[in-house]
Parts: sequence; C-alpha cells; structure tokens
Amino acid sequence: WDSRSFIACSVLFLLLMIIAYDAREIHLAREGDADMSLPARTLRVSTVFLGDMITFRLWDTWQSHITFEIVKLVFALTTFPFFVFMIDSLNTLFTHTDATAYTQTGVIVGADQNGLSAYLQWIKEDVLSEYSQWKAELADRTKFQEKDMAKLERLVEEGEQFLAKLKPGSSMRLTRKKQQEIDAALAKVITREVASEDLFRHCFPDKVLADEYRRKLSTKDPDEASTAES
Repeated sequence: WDSRSFIACSVLFLLLMIIAYDAREIHLAREGDADMSLPARTLRVSTVFLGDMITFRLWDTWQSHITFEIVKLVFALTTFPFFVFMIDSLNTLFTHTDATAYTQTGVIVGADQNGLSAYLQWIKEDVLSEYSQWKAELADRTKFQEKDMAKLERLVEEGEQFLAKLKPGSSMRLTRKKQQEIDAALAKVITREVASEDLFRHCFPDKVLADEYRRKLSTKDPDEASTAES
C-alpha cells in the first residue's frame, strides 16, 4: 500500500507540475506571438520541463513548492483507512493474537504460561525417572501402592498429551486445572506418613516451609502469633 501510494503521488506531482508549466506557457504565449497549437505548445512545455528537471531548477519554483505540499498532504491522507487501527481498543481487537509455542515435536500449540510443561518434566526426570535418586524408595510397594504409582504416571502422560493438543485461548484455565489434578495425585502418593523427609521436602517444599512457619508461630507468645498471622 505504501509503495503504491508513493508511486501514485509521484505521478500526481509530475502531472500537476506539467499542468503548471503548461499554464505558464499559455500565459507567455498570449503576451507574445508564439504558436498556440497543441503540438507546438506540448513541445515547448516538454522541453522546458525536462530541462528544468535535469538542471534541478524545477525545485526552485514556487509552483513546485506549492505542488509538493499538496501532494504531501494527499500522501498523508492515504493512511486514513488505517487510522482505525490506531484507536487503542480497536487496535487490541484487530491485532491481538494468543501466544503460541512449539512442542518438542515441532507442533505449534497454545503457550504454556502456567509452567505445566516444566512441572511434568520435573516429575518425570526428578521423581519418577529410573535415574532419580528416589527410585529405590518409590519402588517399595509396602509404602507406595502399584495402582497409585500407575495412576500418577498415567496422569503425567495425559498431561503431555494435553499440552500437545492445547488450543490458544484456553491455555491459562485448562493448564492450571490439569496441574492441580496432577499435584493432587502426587500428594496422595507421597505423604508424610510413607515418604522420607527428604523425598517429601523435594516434592512439596512449599508445604514444608508452611509447616515450619506454623511451628515457629506456635512457639511464640499467642498474642505475637495472632499478630504475625494477621
């Protein structure tokens, strides 16, 4: 659009300048005894116009200055159809797009803005992996039931499939819901009653910090504890 507008305005400038030169030639011809026929006038206008362009005298005339300002205004008005996009609310409406990202297989899906992909990778590699430091402990079926571990692994796999089919526009709500579902399943499998302190701290550092905070509050004066909680 810009290129076409520029070319059109350039042609308009040349046409207006030719008209201005023709008007000046008619005025000079009336004062003298020049041939007023169209071929003769066209030849004189073309010769003078091209000569002034070559010698750059064209840009020193008042006609060129006025014509240039008119054409510049016309060129500025060519942006009017796009003025609607400069209005803030309409600009957001027409130009907003949902964030997207690539999966490991190169598929474009809605961006995971809640960290579900990182959460799933952490569970697979740092908790459930055969190379995890917790492998021996989690293999103890007297503490961790086979069906619970299978359910957790199935939820992790479903989470990965969910991310591969994630559609823009619903990313925030759905990924948060899926992460909460997996986190709840992990909390049922790894509890304080069956898991070691290190494993529980590794999986739920936030709960450990909250318990330590409450324990410290319980050792304080009741008035100070109520003030700290408020």
